[in-house]
Amino acid sequence: MDLKTFKLDELNPAHYNPRKDLKPGDKEYEKIKNSIEAFGFVEPLIVNIRDGKNTIVGGHQRYKVLKELGVKDTKCVVVDYDEITEKACNVALNKIDGAFDYSSLADLLNEIDTGAIDMQLTGFDEDELARMMGWTEAARITELAEAIPTPEQLQDASEKAEHMVTNLSEALRELADKAPARLSDAKMIIMPKTRAKRPILVLDDSVSDVIIELQRYADAGQDSPLACLMAAKYPL
Repeated sequence: MDLKTFKLDELNPAHYNPRKDLKPGDKEYEKIKNSIEAFGFVEPLIVNIRDGKNTIVGGHQRYKVLKELGVKDTKCVVVDYDEITEKACNVALNKIDGAFDYSSLADLLNEIDTGAIDMQLTGFDEDELARMMGWTEAARITELAEAIPTPEQLQDASEKAEHMVTNLSEALRELADKAPARLSDAKMIIMPKTRAKRPILVLDDSVSDVIIELQRYADAGQDSPLACLMAAKYPL
């Protein structure tokens, strides 16, 4: 790794940089500033010296903070990349540590998709690249609009929630009648999705472990042996 000291005025931010531009007062900007003030500048800028342009490839936000702090010069990691490699490196660095302006990112990815490099070196896999490179404001609005529940979906969710509340109320009344002491000691009650199955009473303190185990089986679409065990151990 080659290091070289540059005056900040000799460096040029990449005009194409797709990362969201932070400003003083922004939460992430202030985090960077506080870190530099507390620990010093321990993460050098990355500068491409090809053709004497001294283009900042990585560290645009840190560069802005240094200027605000009145720093005149700093050590930088020096690279010598052609334009396509430089831009791919910029995307990869932002993918690892940064938030994108997705419109700029889409333009940049399409620009560097020349076949000269493996596009996955940018840090995005094939599916991500397809989604990012096809990104437009209109597509994003459509995506968000499609995510909004329809009145029918909201009605269905409301009915399911009402059904669950009814089942829970009935189960609690039954428990209160049959085993009030055990209900009082319960750490958790697991309600099955179907009314045909009885609630599971959890009496020990390992509630989080129970939830994790049940969720693991639920995600796999399987019946949990733990649920069967708890039902047998604590019959209602």
